[in-house]
Amino acid sequence: MTIETIQRHDPAFDQTAFLSRAEAVLALVLRARAEGRPEQARAVLSEDMAVRIGAELEGQRAAGRRQVHDGVRVRSAEIAEAASDGRWDTIAVRFSLEGAAYEAKADGDPVPGANRDRRRWAEMWWFQRKADATTSAADDAPLDRCPGCGAPLAPTSDDECAYCQRSLTDPSTWALTRITDTSSTPLAGYSAFTIDATPVARAARTAGVIVTVLILVLVLVLGAAAAAAIFASKAGKGASTPTPPTSTGFVTPVANPQVKASVNDVVAAAAALQAKVSRPVMLKYIYLYVDGRIDFQVQAADDPKGADIWTWKGGQLTGPEQAIIGVQAADLFPLAGLDVSNLARLCDAALGAVGIPDGTIESPHLLRFSDGLRWDIPVQSESRGSSRKTYRVAPDGTKPEVF
Repeated sequence: MTIETIQRHDPAFDQTAFLSRAEAVLALVLRARAEGRPEQARAVLSEDMAVRIGAELEGQRAAGRRQVHDGVRVRSAEIAEAASDGRWDTIAVRFSLEGAAYEAKADGDPVPGANRDRRRWAEMWWFQRKADATTSAADDAPLDRCPGCGAPLAPTSDDECAYCQRSLTDPSTWALTRITDTSSTPLAGYSAFTIDATPVARAARTAGVIVTVLILVLVLVLGAAAAAAIFASKAGKGASTPTPPTSTGFVTPVANPQVKASVNDVVAAAAALQAKVSRPVMLKYIYLYVDGRIDFQVQAADDPKGADIWTWKGGQLTGPEQAIIGVQAADLFPLAGLDVSNLARLCDAALGAVGIPDGTIESPHLLRFSDGLRWDIPVQSESRGSSRKTYRVAPDGTKPEVF
């Protein structure tokens, strides 16, 4: 079936408006997961989806971990499937996304093996409503507030508003029922939900939560035991130390010549950003791409928790573009006084330190970790795709690490 099936019984349905709402739902759900507050998104989730996200976040809290969605933005959104079976209208939206998504410890540092690099991937987000429903004012209501009294969402155990007792589950409006990763290589450590889109009884939901939590506890116990064994083994052998940097002259390999262009441009790009933004610039990251782009994620001028992305390429600065995920104050650092002039030298040191003879610099990026600002400089083998290491170092060249 196509979207016309739905439009026949709902002439007011508009694809553009629906996709805009779907993007807003994506932003809200990602923010709720990143902040560990699933109640923020309750009004846009099906019953099963709310349970699954709640169980995921509860398991992460118990493990002292959280999901991080860093500078994620939508590159494109399109309706991939649409159907109506007489009971439910169903629409699947395919999002092409870009950013960093990984699991981190409670302090924000990535868990071992997590990949903080910005990547591109695709997900299918499935929405449903009753088949006899039609587009109404409820489809334009704020997603993070009670549709009855307008208060910030505060669901009770019965999924009612704590202020006005209105039900927060409305089968006549679109609810998110499923998320599936449709990339050829799904993101490691990033949770995409694949669940039955058909609503289930509350008793079955409760049983599902119990089973899910028990499984999570078992996995955490086994993982902790394995981690302890690995730590003990490494302690017996002695801690490893980074390979001392050696100079290579930073002759960027032919595989990614544009990286050198962005490395050489980072000073000019930072100066252009400061000149463009007429206020002290607070950054969340600086990210250099293999195609010569440089992205700056900046605290939004009109929202202390929001973020804008400015992009430099070919001597031109463009922006701002709103980022889907905002910022945490603890992650920010000022552009004023930041020295990025020695990035080429740090890339030179990275090529010498990682021990990959045919290594190529990929996408250097600057972020704040729990112990301060660090450049992460990934180096990839030209001949062996699986051979990859990251050189992490402070902007002044101190505290180098290889992992």
